[in-house]
Amino acid sequence: MLTSRLLVAERIVTLQDRVKRLEGILSTCMYCKKIRDERDRWVSIESYISRRSDASFSHGVCPECYDTIVKPELDRGRPT
Repeated sequence: MLTSRLLVAERIVTLQDRVKRLEGILSTCMYCKKIRDERDRWVSIESYISRRSDASFSHGVCPECYDTIVKPELDRGRPT
């Protein structure tokens, strides 16, 4: 019984620590959106969050970026 309680307490403390690492102010590059980690290295936001959580990423293009970035690029490649 005591062992079970200690395991649960350890799990709670570990989860609290993980939450703390994902809270607060993150230094983010205003140009490339990389995040400065605890070792003062600049890493991608996907890498930063993936290392600290069970999250995984899928990439797509939002409608605004499609209209302002992708579509003009596609139109430039089309013969007139």
